[in-house]
Amino acid sequence: MYFDGGDTKRDFRLARVTLNLLIQTLEEDNTLGCGKTLEDLEMVGAGFARLARSPAFRRTAESIDGCHIRVVPPAAESQDYLNRKLFYSVQMQAICDHRGTFLNLFTGYPGSVHDARVLRLSDVYVHRQYPPQGWFLIVDGGYPCIQDLITPYREPVQGAV
Repeated sequence: MYFDGGDTKRDFRLARVTLNLLIQTLEEDNTLGCGKTLEDLEMVGAGFARLARSPAFRRTAESIDGCHIRVVPPAAESQDYLNRKLFYSVQMQAICDHRGTFLNLFTGYPGSVHDARVLRLSDVYVHRQYPPQGWFLIVDGGYPCIQDLITPYREPVQGAV
């Protein structure tokens, strides 16, 4: 990437320090799941349980979410980069631990691509780099509820409790 040394906050809506940390993380070889010891997983799970104030989250290994990074789209495919929030972007999928530390980043798909599809195209999904059996990843409602991923419970539209 090329930066002229100026303020990146206007373009990326990120402070220079945060952007540098993201770029550094992208350059590192991070593994998910298999690179952790049971002791590491137990510490992370305890952290998620504290954050949620519920022991039900003690088997959480990581959390996944996506965000949109503003871009100037290529002229030929500009509609592909127009996201549901009506600005041009590329998708970035981030996997974090209980402290918010980036463990894995996957980016590059146009903004119109749904979070669930980005997950299915990522190495984490393709190579099943999930935590060991019995541990899970927490995700938001934009992701499918499949084995190893826990999504929020959705109340029914009619007859809500």
